Amino acid sequence: MISLFDNDMSKIAAGRARLELRDVAEVQTFDMRLDETAVFTNVTPGADTTITRAPGSFSLDAVATGQSSSLIGATSLVLREGQTTVVYVVGSSAAHTLDFMVQDVTNLATSPADVATGSGGLAARSGGVPAWVIATMICAALGVAGSVRALRA
Repeated sequence: MISLFDNDMSKIAAGRARLELRDVAEVQTFDMRLDETAVFTNVTPGADTTITRAPGSFSLDAVATGQSSSLIGATSLVLREGQTTVVYVVGSSAAHTLDFMVQDVTNLATSPADVATGSGGLAARSGGVPAWVIATMICAALGVAGSVRALRA
């Protein structure tokens, strides 16, 4: 059997990753989990579904819907920012050949709306002369005035 899917090439928000599940296996309804938390539930053969989430490293597995019995054992999955990770469920539960196949679609990131640079103000432009410059000028003026008085006396 050949299955045809369209890749979602739309941009992904900054700081996010897209996870897409495609079920091309001969398998009963199942839940796909990341770190033992279901992210896709009641998945049926032929399903093609997507979520957007925070990137990171996860443990990926599949269990029969509503149960904890493993259909596909845990494996590592890395979701990268600005990238779609497509997980295919392949094989047959009857033949005990179920497995995951992974495809990465890259270069989908958007530019961040802003860049957090802190609030120290060290790089900020001020509207006037810094206070330390004014203080230095006052001290210098007082010093010159004192020197002039000493010379006149």
